[in-house]
Amino acid sequence: MLFPPNAYGSFKSKEVKKINSKQLLLDTLVKPVKADRRPVSLIGGGAWTLKQGGSSFREMAGKLIEDPAALSTIMVSLANKLGEGIVYVGAGYNNVIAALIRGVDLVYTADYSPYLPGFSAEETEKFIKECHNFDFKKIWEDSLLASFLAVAEQVKAHLKESCVIAPLTWGPFTLAGQLIGVESLMRIMVKDPEAAKAVIDLSVNAVCEYYRPFVDKGLVDMIYLPEPTASGDMISARIFEKFTAPALNKCLEPYHRKGLPTMVHICGKLLANQLTMLDNIENMDAVSIDCKVPLKDARDHLKNKCIMGNLDTLRLERASETEIIGDLKKIMAEMEGHDRFILAPACDLAPATPFSHVKTLFDFVHLH
Repeated sequence: MLFPPNAYGSFKSKEVKKINSKQLLLDTLVKPVKADRRPVSLIGGGAWTLKQGGSSFREMAGKLIEDPAALSTIMVSLANKLGEGIVYVGAGYNNVIAALIRGVDLVYTADYSPYLPGFSAEETEKFIKECHNFDFKKIWEDSLLASFLAVAEQVKAHLKESCVIAPLTWGPFTLAGQLIGVESLMRIMVKDPEAAKAVIDLSVNAVCEYYRPFVDKGLVDMIYLPEPTASGDMISARIFEKFTAPALNKCLEPYHRKGLPTMVHICGKLLANQLTMLDNIENMDAVSIDCKVPLKDARDHLKNKCIMGNLDTLRLERASETEIIGDLKKIMAEMEGHDRFILAPACDLAPATPFSHVKTLFDFVHLH
């Protein structure tokens, strides 16, 4: 039975059941789970989190080095209001590592994640030839990147009983695209596969080095890699099979071996053969899907993975709360009987998404 909200994000027709929501989410990532309700989470949420705290990426970057609590306080407050989910340390600062490796400053915008400046063809060609010489330990000489360790420590101290902690950076395929430009990556995968492999291998090593201290210090409950460049809107199934899937499997292997749940998010569409390839990635436990991927297709082809998604983020931002509840009912109905499903937005939240809409999502799932 479904219960309509009486007011802003408030469901009073049914008492919230007391369950260990963190364990429910972790269990669902790695195995079929029969429970009274679904787990629920956001995906990413960096720009939205800062917006809720009245800050921006540029402003926060200036504060973090001296005061990691400037960010952790906002993250903890939002997580406590929502009650559960995955908390993504470093969300939105995904390009910090790419900028460090390329030796450039990030370009900051008003609301959205900072990005890298463009590179000339000559600069990119030189980088590709020399990329095997990069010393990955150097990334920790950067004070902004190092501050995320302190943020994770503070977040973990406050939320270790209720939320899943997941530091993040780009997955290796997307990081490779950021390092040399997505168009350059697409071109050399066809014209010079060995050069493409060299850049992707560098990216795998960079991602693993980023996660190393978080894992060593026990500051991570799961490994999460966003891979927007792996979208079926951008690459073919052949490219996915040759470059993306092997890189993901290699990158996730050490964490899967340690027993840490692993998840990848891919934006946009995924065709049946791409979903099947994802299902065959041995070291991946969960796939977060966009609203462009029909849930039926996900269920049909992701037989061995947890499915996370896929509430349309544009609807979550702009639809009424009654309409959002209608969308949630449809998702629940489509996933009825599937024991490895986490209800979540289809992608990162738009910064202007009302908190009340996000709270409606969480409250609805808490009660169903």
